[in-house]
Amino acid sequence: MIAGGAKVPETVKTIKTLLSKNLVNKVLIGGLVSQLFLALRYGNNKLLSNVKVDQNVMNDAMDIMKLFSDKVVLPMDAVQADGKVIEPSNAQSMLDIGPATIDLFINYLETTDIAIMTGPLGLVEVDQFAVGTKDVMKAMVDNAQFTVIGGGHTIMSAKRFGLINRISHVSTGGRAFIQFLADPYLPGIKALELSKSRFWV
Repeated sequence: MIAGGAKVPETVKTIKTLLSKNLVNKVLIGGLVSQLFLALRYGNNKLLSNVKVDQNVMNDAMDIMKLFSDKVVLPMDAVQADGKVIEPSNAQSMLDIGPATIDLFINYLETTDIAIMTGPLGLVEVDQFAVGTKDVMKAMVDNAQFTVIGGGHTIMSAKRFGLINRISHVSTGGRAFIQFLADPYLPGIKALELSKSRFWV
């Protein structure tokens, strides 16, 4: 699973649920989601400037790193707003994953059969910070037999990189897609099942 994007609370919950149920082998974390984990790991509060979460989400992230350290893969380097590549412990900002992290993520994807991407790994609207998302997404479609992406920015990126037609399944849902991964019984689905049980013959 490649966990990126800006929906930090939902993604953290999904990561914890999937790992607790042993449904994923590895979680490669980028985007704003990784900034939370890296800030907690290194005590670099500057990475939290754009991350809005409460204490419960922080506690969940700490639990994930403590309980599933062998399954969570965090960035080794970061691209700052000034374009410099730096270690996350010293980063002033993080707008993309760095080249060492790209290589690391690709290495994991070369041996995977199923890959899910929940969001971009950087500020994909700017070419300079779209490199990580592009290279990792290409490695995903090149190696995995079945691929899934979800969310508007992820879909936009796949179209922009010319990879959309190589994705096995594209979910237009963003937040709903992430929540569905953690709990397949979303309110809408529950309502439909209840309606069927009551009114359908």
